[in-house]
Amino acid sequence: MLNRAIYDFIKVKIASTEYMPGSTLLKSGFPSVLGYPKDMASEAFISLEQDKLIQVASPSEATVVKLDANTIAEAIFIIKSIISAIISVYSPVENEKLISALKDRICLLKNNISTDEFFNLDNQFYLTLSQLAGFPGVTDILFKERLHIERVLRLSFRAKSGYQTLVSVYMKVLLGMESNQPAVALMAVTDMVCILEQHAAMAKNNYPEFFQCDSLRQGLAKTASC
Repeated sequence: MLNRAIYDFIKVKIASTEYMPGSTLLKSGFPSVLGYPKDMASEAFISLEQDKLIQVASPSEATVVKLDANTIAEAIFIIKSIISAIISVYSPVENEKLISALKDRICLLKNNISTDEFFNLDNQFYLTLSQLAGFPGVTDILFKERLHIERVLRLSFRAKSGYQTLVSVYMKVLLGMESNQPAVALMAVTDMVCILEQHAAMAKNNYPEFFQCDSLRQGLAKTASC
């Protein structure tokens, strides 16, 4: 669908922070860029507003929604809950190849990883887990919540150590699943959540103007992992 193409185009730009929180989007700009009819932008904007990514300010423009501590906390909680559920039903025998392929990729990149490589790997981590789930609609839910996390991570990252810490935790999750030690994998998920909360706090401290909530700590208290 054409409106889906515009939706995906804008969503990627928001996730990557190319469209920064608080910036203005003109509906007339996207059909001309992508070569689609003008009414397609209106449909895409409705979907983006429903996902809490933009706020339609007038018939002709919208604003990229600023980050909200409660939304971030909910995203972290949902991701933790889904990954924990996946770990609880995972069968190493049936899914060994998926885990091994992702582990191999992490081994190649973990000591020297760029921003683009990290987010490609991060995408593959969530995609692999969703493929292991066996639950209807898991991929859509995970990636909807991951978008909020990606915005936070892009604002908070200032050194490669930030990437490497998360990549190491991803590897621990996979090793626990591969060795059929769910307790080990779940502990790694707890570590991952704590790291995400720390990055959310860093993003708030570095760019308070991009956040709606006055108190990030209050919003993140829902996960109660650290």
